Amino acid sequence: MSAESIKEKNNKLDLFGAEIERIKEKEMLKKKEWEENNERGEAYEIHFDEIDPEELTEEDCDIYNKFKDDTLTLKGFLEYEQSILETFKGKGLAVEPTAEDRAMYEKFKAENITRDEWLDYWQERVKVATKNDKDKTQRSRENFHAWLSNKITTKEWRDKFKKEKEAENKK
Repeated sequence: MSAESIKEKNNKLDLFGAEIERIKEKEMLKKKEWEENNERGEAYEIHFDEIDPEELTEEDCDIYNKFKDDTLTLKGFLEYEQSILETFKGKGLAVEPTAEDRAMYEKFKAENITRDEWLDYWQERVKVATKNDKDKTQRSRENFHAWLSNKITTKEWRDKFKKEKEAENKK
């Protein structure tokens, strides 16, 4: 790879990162307002809590640019999705129970805490364990993928993908 193409690639990633950072800043402002309004009003894109633009890759950049310029195909998105799954294969969400977890479960079974208290405890525990076990790149890329997945579930995108599939079936 030539020095010029490396420079061009880095510039492309820098521009992409800056754009995602701007979107994240807007979402974090929405989050602040949403929290100040007791979680009422316009919700924010929760995926941006975990997206670090510096951890996103050229692959993320390419798929986003296709989304932005309306050239994203269902096949292209599914290939991207498969790539994400393959990249982080084996780095799942498994959480090994600790002594504290078992003690809390015993309290629940003995009816010393309510079902809701148990579920709140366990959800928080899984969230903390997941954050500790997954690396920053994985969290960023998985959340970017999830955010983009939400963006392409609009009627407009579904209709586009449906037409694409119909055209493919006619071949």
